[in-house]
Amino acid sequence: MGYTYFLRKGLDSVNAEAASIFVAYNLKRLLGKLTVPKIIEKFSQLS
Repeated sequence: MGYTYFLRKGLDSVNAEAASIFVAYNLKRLLGKLTVPKIIEKFSQLS
């Protein structure tokens, strides 16, 4: 992913930063595999 250090200090802040990086990475992968209408359809099936 290219990240070698965290910008935040403290364990809670670093955990939050890492979580946001992972969410962004997974969303990027999802958008690469599916089109937006298909993603909306999948999420609407969850509820």
